[in-house]
Amino acid sequence: MKTIPDFKSFNRDKTMEELEYNTKKWKNQIDFLQIDFVFLKSLIDSDIYNSGIINLFETLQLYKTEIQNVIIDCKEVLNKLISHEEHIKIYLECDDIDCDYFFIETHVKIEYNVELLVKKSNNLKTQIFEYIKSVIIK
Repeated sequence: MKTIPDFKSFNRDKTMEELEYNTKKWKNQIDFLQIDFVFLKSLIDSDIYNSGIINLFETLQLYKTEIQNVIIDCKEVLNKLISHEEHIKIYLECDDIDCDYFFIETHVKIEYNVELLVKKSNNLKTQIFEYIKSVIIK
């Protein structure tokens, strides 16, 4: 698997329009992650597995728990993004340097949370895909 670079933010010089665009893009990305994990949960619940696999049920249950945790994380991040979108409108009316700094710092934290969730999700999806590939009935 490829190494994912460390998080770096490049938001300091972006326009408000760019920050707003990124926020909308992240919302879409998290929405798709939720769809992915709802599908994976239904795949895990299906009857396509070789019943002779040791610890099959236990492993699938662990994946279902991890999937549920990611879905919860997605909802939390989405709520932050929705709130952040509202703050963008308020920020547009702000001419204060402290306001700029606070907004950008908040944006960076949200960006970090999105990146972390995407990395975590991609790693989990890779594990699940590899496991399912090895235990399905062929």
